Amino acid sequence: MKFEKSEESEDMGTVKAVAVISSSTHNVKGSIHFIQQTPRGVSVTHVKGRIYGLTPGLHAFHIHALGDTTNGCNSTGPHFNPLNKDHGSPIDEERHAGDLGNIVAGSDGVAEISITDRQIPLSGEHSILGRAVVVHADPDDLGRGGHELSKTNGNAGARVGCVANKWNRIYALMSSLFVFFRILISARISNSMAVQGRNPSETHENDEILDQTSACKLQRWASVIDRIEKSNGKLLHQ
Repeated sequence: MKFEKSEESEDMGTVKAVAVISSSTHNVKGSIHFIQQTPRGVSVTHVKGRIYGLTPGLHAFHIHALGDTTNGCNSTGPHFNPLNKDHGSPIDEERHAGDLGNIVAGSDGVAEISITDRQIPLSGEHSILGRAVVVHADPDDLGRGGHELSKTNGNAGARVGCVANKWNRIYALMSSLFVFFRILISARISNSMAVQGRNPSETHENDEILDQTSACKLQRWASVIDRIEKSNGKLLHQ
């Protein structure tokens, strides 16, 4: 599964990412949207999407620690587990951050995904951006199966779908910088007006607050920011 893009809203309260699923050995594909919100200071991530090409039934669904797919899904490492806990279910206190339980594929091989979780943020120290999202061939026993792998990976079987992208962290950083530049541009104009006792909403002929060169530079920066935001980050990986 591949994190295709991420973006941060101007109020810094919502972060979004899209993971595009692919597999070189299985006919598994689809897309998943991640939306992190922070109501009342508590970060929550909503996961919604659809995966095609699965066998009917339960399939384990995890975040793995590494975004390395040089050896296919096998190089994505273990489950994302920053707090060094045992494997469990999404509702357990004792669980990996990347333990998202099972998804269910219908008779048509399609799984609808709708998950809300507090341990898979898109920003901060434990961000999942740049890591791998993995779909397994078998169900996750949620650490309760008594198998030797139950407390490690839920005895979930082969990894049938995974891809990760390395530039998500760069895009998230650039998104934050764009917001900063917007604020800086607005603040510079407003502060210049305030120094001269002007209301920032006022306009006058022959305005000399910003010289022509500076004004053109600010305008170009704003234009670049707008183009990149509207293209959903496409300029960042051309």
